[in-house]
Amino acid sequence: MILGISSYTYPWAVGVAGYEPTRPLDESGLLDLCGKHHVNLLQIGDNLPVARFDSVRLDRLAACAKAEYVRLEIGARGFTLDRLVEYLALARRVGARLLRFVIDDTDYHPKPSDV
Repeated sequence: MILGISSYTYPWAVGVAGYEPTRPLDESGLLDLCGKHHVNLLQIGDNLPVARFDSVRLDRLAACAKAEYVRLEIGARGFTLDRLVEYLALARRVGARLLRFVIDDTDYHPKPSDV
């Protein structure tokens, strides 16, 4: 078993729709918490969507995680072929070894046969 933390370990600090903190916890803060708690795994879930990160932020995430010996995993919501392709590229870019999807989304409820 590998212990780690997730952006969902601290949902209120990262931000919940309608309850965004003044200074939300971001990926850098989560990496700091990995060090503080001596864990080497960080899963960044759909509550901190890496698809919204610009190139500089993605590269900084990958470099900081590598420097801290923290393994990355990423997650998304709304499983479609386009999202899968997008997040596979993002996972590859940041070196994430696991990609987790929540199938549905607020306005997306596919039939099981569509998934």
